[in-house]
Amino acid sequence: MPFCTACGSEVSAQGRFCPACGAPLKRDEKEMAQVSGQPEEIRWTAKVWPLYAADFVVSSRGVGQSASKSTKKLNTGLAIGGILTGSPTAVGAGMIVKGREDQSIEWNEVRSITVDHRKRTITVRRKSLVFPIRLYCTEENFGEVLSMVRRFAPPGTLRE
Repeated sequence: MPFCTACGSEVSAQGRFCPACGAPLKRDEKEMAQVSGQPEEIRWTAKVWPLYAADFVVSSRGVGQSASKSTKKLNTGLAIGGILTGSPTAVGAGMIVKGREDQSIEWNEVRSITVDHRKRTITVRRKSLVFPIRLYCTEENFGEVLSMVRRFAPPGTLRE
């Protein structure tokens, strides 16, 4: 059972104010997530295209995307294939996709967020206007992911 930091009285885990002295109860983000029953982060894997799968994360820090192991192998193969065939275009394409395999955006870097309910996608754009992250949600997790995005998105950035 937690205690009030102002007066030391025992308080309810769900309470927002101390019943003895009325002081607001201070809790860190992790404890608040546990008390409210909301997860601290959500992770999932989704197949984006027939040959491309990605791992996604939404947390109190921001959003992230990482290519799956099989996709990383495919990207490496593209770059190596370009070298072996002498194709600068294939080498360049392979290097570009290798450079974008793992990326994240912290909430304070967000310029806008667009939600497509029909496709179950959430697109997060940076203030710098480069490399947005599109979260490809599953039918099962779309509501939970959207709820977390709504919870942490900077005011005025979310468009549904």
